Amino acid sequence: MGRLKFFGMEGLREFIRKMYERGFVVTAMDSEGIDVLNDSGIDLQGSSSEVTGDVAYQALNYEQTWVTFEKDDLKQSAFVMLTGDKYCDRIPIADWTFSREKPDEIREVFDELDPLYCDSCGQKLPKED
Repeated sequence: MGRLKFFGMEGLREFIRKMYERGFVVTAMDSEGIDVLNDSGIDLQGSSSEVTGDVAYQALNYEQTWVTFEKDDLKQSAFVMLTGDKYCDRIPIADWTFSREKPDEIREVFDELDPLYCDSCGQKLPKED
């Protein structure tokens, strides 16, 4: 049996890939108290494309998932959730954490991808996932 085809998967996979390009790694995934990394068996030591695909898929599969990214002394978490709004769900990041004293790299990546995937005002949508 193959994997489900989630709406928003392409944008989320690209978001995670961009975070990895910036030197971040995924260190935790939590969905309502479930340790998604442990529960799903994601191998974070795999190739970049395998890791980004697995993290994106399981974040959507568990429905409401906090994905924690770390680089040096910077730690940020993104809340992955499909809202049902096709414009928002192109990159299904519903919320994230940040520190006022440090760069908000999740915001930077989201803003970089927004015009490519959803254009926030709903003016532009690429091919369906």
